[in-house]
Amino acid sequence: MRGIGRVRGHVNGITGRPVHGAHVTLWGTGVETVTSADGEFTLGNLPEGTHTLEARAVGFAPSRQPVDIVRGTPSAAEVELANLAITLDTMKVFAQRVYPSPFSGDFERRRRMGGGRFFDEKDIEQRKPTLLTDLVRGIPGIRVVPTIWGGVEPVMSPGNCRPDLVIDGSRQINDPTFPLNTLVWANELRAVEVYTNPLKVPAEFQSVSGCGAIVVWTEITRR
Repeated sequence: MRGIGRVRGHVNGITGRPVHGAHVTLWGTGVETVTSADGEFTLGNLPEGTHTLEARAVGFAPSRQPVDIVRGTPSAAEVELANLAITLDTMKVFAQRVYPSPFSGDFERRRRMGGGRFFDEKDIEQRKPTLLTDLVRGIPGIRVVPTIWGGVEPVMSPGNCRPDLVIDGSRQINDPTFPLNTLVWANELRAVEVYTNPLKVPAEFQSVSGCGAIVVWTEITRR
């Protein structure tokens, strides 16, 4: 379709800035042009009547609008292109955390080896101990006894020996004047390992007293 009509105009973005290099065409005519650096365009040899003007540009949604082509009078058209929103399908990623930290890996390794009694976060949450000694009370080979300073402390048989104490990987002096319950709060507990047999204490916590060992991990190990 051809004629003697003409249409001029501008192609701008929604911010008002000209869109350079936009392709502008009039449907059904095969006439097409590209906008200048100022977003201007001109189409000629167009048939009279009402037609559809289309503008396209990379990064913008296409725009179509009617335009009237009148003989002897160049038509004007202002085209606004909206930025194209890129939408991706929802992506779901599934993963299984084997060990959240090196501590957890070592803890699970020692638990698989056996030789002690192990309490993880789930166990501690279920028991809801008020004191650390509440958690170890009732374990075979360990007793919770009162101290002469008030409070209680764990002892192991035979001989009611005082177990070695390791907190967050550091060996502590098991001083009777500083009971276990004063060294760590129950709400800080993350995991506890109890070894009542000194021969089964892991090498990294090897007993120096000939008694067993209580190994405590707290929230500090998360950091």
